[in-house]
Amino acid sequence: MFGFQCCTDCRETKNKANSSSASISPRKEGELTEAVQNGTVMSKHLVQAYPAGVLQAAKVTHAMTRPETQLRPARQEAQSVQPNREEEKKRLQRVVNEFVRQALPGRPCTFLDPRYQVRMPARLRVPKNLLTLSVVVGEEPFSEAFRCDMANIKDVYSYAIDGRECFDPVLVGLALPQELDLLLTIVCNDGSRLHILEDTLASRDILLECLKILCVYAQAAMQKQSSG
Repeated sequence: MFGFQCCTDCRETKNKANSSSASISPRKEGELTEAVQNGTVMSKHLVQAYPAGVLQAAKVTHAMTRPETQLRPARQEAQSVQPNREEEKKRLQRVVNEFVRQALPGRPCTFLDPRYQVRMPARLRVPKNLLTLSVVVGEEPFSEAFRCDMANIKDVYSYAIDGRECFDPVLVGLALPQELDLLLTIVCNDGSRLHILEDTLASRDILLECLKILCVYAQAAMQKQSSG
């Protein structure tokens, strides 16, 4: 789903199968905003938010080899996509800020454990520094079932997008047929995996979109820290 190493992991998984609300600090929100808006951070790991701008830029470059009469329309066309790019940046900011606001105390989901073949109500959490992802189960005091550094998330698989072959049959069996499109697996670089069911299709899509942004943000923060 993320496009890091999806095909390789899908093949490996298939082979194995067959054999209290808080707010973000202004400083942290500013850094997150910079991660969303900074063109150097917006990479292939993020949602492809600016394909139109890339295409228009290519048209302008190509137009330079044409007669002068064709240059002006191309420039005007390139300028017309700028508001759309700005609107998309603002939309991403709103979506991520709302996601983090919910995830600070814990965002409802269902935790799946294929080892013991159980499913449990759970909460997905992201701390104020936005650098880790965790899932807790049970009642307070919660028991932590999973934790991973955001920068170490390798890929995220969606049953609806990546297909049944990327999921263990035991895991699929823990979900009801009508829940399969809500099934996600988060894979970390150390090989650990988090299996969850989102509550709705909309919450699933928001999680996928925000994880892409937060992963890149965490990787940039880690690189900045190591270079400093």
